[in-house]
Amino acid sequence: MTKAKDLLSAGVVILGLAASGWGAWETAESVVIDEKTATDLASTKWNGNEALKQALMAQSRAAQRGLILIVIGSVLQGVGIVIQVATQNARR
Repeated sequence: MTKAKDLLSAGVVILGLAASGWGAWETAESVVIDEKTATDLASTKWNGNEALKQALMAQSRAAQRGLILIVIGSVLQGVGIVIQVATQNARR
């Protein structure tokens, strides 16, 4: 591959990783709630159901952890691609 094709290929992959991170963020954003919202949801329909509130908060924390791991993984993959392209170009 030529240097331009290497850079284009890396750019497309990095753009794809960024889109994955963004998509994960958008998905998690709809699931992540704060304690007040969980309390409001649990009390409005379920008469202050503490178990429901705790379950909602646990789901929210899991969504946050998942988002963080997806973003870290995407960033690490992007860095790996940049290093690979830079190393290939340095050898030429």
